[in-house]
Amino acid sequence: MDEQNSIYSGIQGEPSGSFRKSIKLRWIVIFLMVPIVGVLYAVDREISIVNIFILISAACVLNFFYGAVERMKKPDPGIIMSGAGFLDVVLISFIVYFTGGILSPLYPLYFLLLIGGSFNNEIKEKYAVYSGFIIFSYVFVYFAGNGWSFMGVQMGEFAVKTMFMGVFAFIIKKSANEIKKSIMESRIQAVEKAHLHKELMESNANLEKKIKSATSNLEKTNLLLIKKNISLLAAHEIYKTADETKTKGELFTRVLDIIIPLMKASGGFFMDVNETGAKVVVETVKIFSGAEKIQEGVSFIIEKESLLKDIIVNKKAVWVEETAGSGEMIFEKTIVNGSVIAVPVVSAGRTNSILVIYNKNPYVYSKTDCELLELLGEQVGALLHNRILYDEMSAKAIGLERLMKVMTNTTTSLAREVIISNLLTESLKRLFPGASGVVMITDEKGQLVIRGAQGYKNESLEGRKIPKDSIAGFVFMKNRNMMMSIN
Repeated sequence: MDEQNSIYSGIQGEPSGSFRKSIKLRWIVIFLMVPIVGVLYAVDREISIVNIFILISAACVLNFFYGAVERMKKPDPGIIMSGAGFLDVVLISFIVYFTGGILSPLYPLYFLLLIGGSFNNEIKEKYAVYSGFIIFSYVFVYFAGNGWSFMGVQMGEFAVKTMFMGVFAFIIKKSANEIKKSIMESRIQAVEKAHLHKELMESNANLEKKIKSATSNLEKTNLLLIKKNISLLAAHEIYKTADETKTKGELFTRVLDIIIPLMKASGGFFMDVNETGAKVVVETVKIFSGAEKIQEGVSFIIEKESLLKDIIVNKKAVWVEETAGSGEMIFEKTIVNGSVIAVPVVSAGRTNSILVIYNKNPYVYSKTDCELLELLGEQVGALLHNRILYDEMSAKAIGLERLMKVMTNTTTSLAREVIISNLLTESLKRLFPGASGVVMITDEKGQLVIRGAQGYKNESLEGRKIPKDSIAGFVFMKNRNMMMSIN
């Protein structure tokens, strides 16, 4: 509403705009007055030519002053414009007086003033006063020219001209009001149309933005669905062949056989990540073309500020558009030049491996390819986790089976020495092949004593007492397991 009110308030135009036009009109009248007065003087030598040119010069000075006010906007142009109309009446009255008075041929200048005043926005509220002042000025001209007497030979002409001037002022004001009203309505309609057009343009622009945004979101959604479908198809192929693989290496080889053609890659490889995430080892390589420097078993130290470190820690895929000059040492040493996508293979919440797919040409892969391979990496991670769980359960099942056989063979006799001997023999034979071992039990005083030993050739350990401050004594006293590795 405020915006529309401001639009309507600006339709009539600024006072300075009307003032500028009135200044131009005054210059036109002044320039036309010079030759007209010259002609009048040539016809009638009795007119006061000097006084007339003094008045024209005064009009020029005033018009220069009006121009300065209009440019500086000080004082208020509206006030000056209103006062200028009355000064124009005074100047015209003196010019009419000096060019013949009631009989002056410049009498029509009064009608020009009435027309100008009727369209002057600054005089519109004072038009009755303004037109009355014009008629009063004409009366002044009559009295001054008639010897300050009311009656005279020119009385009839004066009365007719004065009455005609009053009727003309009334008619021109009504006509001007209708014209200004029509102009105002047309301007309002034009402004409303322009405002409506602006609103429509803004609405169309907003609608276009929304359509573009919706289209972009739809394209992204479709692209995501396509990538998910591709990853599911690839995962289906991987899962279908996973049961045929017996080792982790065979599983990774099958994965590379499926993913490399899908990604139009020159090759790919898996890198195993150690438990601290500080070192990787190339464990499975599949090369179709180029990049002959990649070899299985090669290890690399992970730098703290590197892409591989970000992959391991943040578990997010990355892609390198050009490995040459990328600053990633591992890629520069193995792939030399080309584009790379590397994704984490996460199992049980930890990055166990990194899958790397490369093309020997730079700027081949994009973010979309990276997201697709990341989805496949998640499937490989789940499959690897299942494989690890399966291997662990298989190992536990085999261990339980062996333990059952040990228990079965051990309990064939009730003699303690025989049970100890059989337990040690069967355990070393079935659970820990090639290892040595002893069995320690406590005597009547609570002292640990070796009662069975196997795998030791040079020394007989039977009957040896073990102090409680030894490692075996610590295990016995704390009732805890302990595993040690001695290099």
